[in-house]
Amino acid sequence: MKAASKSLSLLDKTFHVNPLPGTRSIKLFYRLVGLLGPGFAQLAGSARGKGIGELPVAALGSAAQMIFAKLTDEEVDYVLNTLLEPCYMVEGATRVPAMLAFNTVFSGNLVAAHKLVLAALEVNYGDFFALLRAQGIDLSTAELPSNNAPAT
Repeated sequence: MKAASKSLSLLDKTFHVNPLPGTRSIKLFYRLVGLLGPGFAQLAGSARGKGIGELPVAALGSAAQMIFAKLTDEEVDYVLNTLLEPCYMVEGATRVPAMLAFNTVFSGNLVAAHKLVLAALEVNYGDFFALLRAQGIDLSTAELPSNNAPAT
């Protein structure tokens, strides 16, 4: 069964988020688990039924430090390029690869950029998002500010 695609409107542009092929998806998943797993495990251990907003700042800071210490520029480039490779933006009648449009569209709009990345993660790994939610960690895009409003 093929994973579902998703369309979303960000900054008055339409993006189509498509799943990665199976082997690319699982390779990226294992890489992401290696990068993010320890920090998320610590966060889940601290959550114990609480929402992420209810956690002490120290727990969030410690988990964030574990996560961001491993995210080198090269890792971020690899993850973005791989995750967004099958995704595109619609420009009139043309499909523009998401990564070709990324710097132009999302310059100064990092909240919208993160919404696209989270949508791609949900399309490819949605079942794991459900596991995180069961642990009290909700990474859904609903908590982020509006797509077309600047973050303050």
